[in-house]
Amino acid sequence: MRIPVAHRRETFMEDNLATPPGSRNPKLGRIRIYPIKSLPGVECSTIATTSRGVLANDRRFALVRQDGSFLNAKTDARLHRFRLQATPDLTRIVITDGPRSTPFEFDPHAGTDSLADWFRRRLRTHVRIIACPLRGFPDDSHAPGPTVISTATLTTIASWYSDLSLEEVRSRFRANLEIEDVPSFWEDQLCAEKHQPMRLFRIGPVPFLGSNPCQRCLVPTRHPSSSAPLPHFAKIFRRQRQASLPEWAPRSQFNHYYRAGINTIIQPTAIQSIRIGDPVEFP
Repeated sequence: MRIPVAHRRETFMEDNLATPPGSRNPKLGRIRIYPIKSLPGVECSTIATTSRGVLANDRRFALVRQDGSFLNAKTDARLHRFRLQATPDLTRIVITDGPRSTPFEFDPHAGTDSLADWFRRRLRTHVRIIACPLRGFPDDSHAPGPTVISTATLTTIASWYSDLSLEEVRSRFRANLEIEDVPSFWEDQLCAEKHQPMRLFRIGPVPFLGSNPCQRCLVPTRHPSSSAPLPHFAKIFRRQRQASLPEWAPRSQFNHYYRAGINTIIQPTAIQSIRIGDPVEFP
């Protein structure tokens, strides 16, 4: 049984006495939020947290079907073709349906009806847009904080395939926070073994708990724009991930090896901000 987050807040301190291997000077290298769930992300130099423990404006909006279920790229590959540009504060969002379509500018402060109508016409299906400014719509409701991965991890994953660039791997795995100056899969150690207290770390002033290595879905197997599948992507990934699993990885968290990056919980604090260059520290 998963222990509710509220009852795990006191269980993290003892497990953070030692500085993890390879972590001499880790720092935050990139920030990316995803204003509309399943659409492309937006680069930020700084971002605030909300009172509900997520990055501001990350997965703030979501498309839902008539029956109330999410319409996302896991179940509808057509969403890969949409491009998005936005300011981090979402005062302006521009969406295009492929490179030749007319850009659609969406004002979040004016409501979501016009955006829903635009998607209905493009997808030829009934959808509506829902919003949750404080909590968003995270993939893991038990660990709704940002996903964390290292630049070295993404670089290593790209090397497993003949035609993938680092930027394409970034777009496939859709992490929020990218850590620099650390070795590949350094972030694995931010999670403890199952049934052990979660590990505490800080990025700048914000305290995080590492929850679990992120289980991946169909999305990384597809090209981030065309949705064309890369043959044997998951099979290659699992084989290479198992072969390169570092000694600091929590083995009990790997019931399979199609996992990369970690899911997190932001510890309750006043609203604070993190920025590129902030150190990653271990109290």
